[in-house]
Amino acid sequence: MKISDLITVRDRKSYEFVSRIKKRGNYYFFPDIVFGFEASPLKKENTKSSAEILGISVYRSIVYPEKNYNFLVQIARLIEEYISKTGNKVRLFAFDSGSENDTLSAIEIFKLVNHPEKHKKIEVVIFDGDIQSFVNKFSECSYIIGTRFHSIVLSLIQKIPCYPIIYSEKTENLLEDLGFSGKKIFWDKLTTNEVFFLLDQILKKVDCFDNANIDKARSLSKHFDVLKDFLNNFTHK
Repeated sequence: MKISDLITVRDRKSYEFVSRIKKRGNYYFFPDIVFGFEASPLKKENTKSSAEILGISVYRSIVYPEKNYNFLVQIARLIEEYISKTGNKVRLFAFDSGSENDTLSAIEIFKLVNHPEKHKKIEVVIFDGDIQSFVNKFSECSYIIGTRFHSIVLSLIQKIPCYPIIYSEKTENLLEDLGFSGKKIFWDKLTTNEVFFLLDQILKKVDCFDNANIDKARSLSKHFDVLKDFLNNFTHK
């Protein structure tokens, strides 16, 4: 890192860390690169479902596998309560279908849900490389419980009300940079009380993010711009 010609980071804490070890000023802090995407796959389609759909980004830890079960049980409980109170559908989004494989968590949550209509009400959506199809399913949701980092970013881009569940320091850093002032909920310590808190947020459609900060993040995400300038300067040396 000390000898790198160019470094871009996506949160302020990382920037402060790099600044302590780099003597040259060739490092930059910009919001996550996805905030800057204007390409059609990430834009919200005009196919909003008339029905209310709760989207939940699930998570599976391979570092702390012993902590997975409580998360799965609590999310299953949230789904049971949501379906019972609203009769609406739920989509479980598996953003990672690779090494951590959120698909396994989605399937296990489905099994744990104790509701007679769960086969009609719950859909598992797995990212298989088809960005447009995945994002279309995501954009039809009326509220998002976001555990995966990019589920939060994507909900913000598409202006879908979202409540985050923190699974890593990078999520905490994102929330801090966006000025998040809501209750912090951690995936590995999810409690029954927090499940009912989340349910209340969902039913009230509480949007806990400042749109001004989000718009600013989108305007400042310039990772590719800096890289382009760097490569142009490098090739003309």
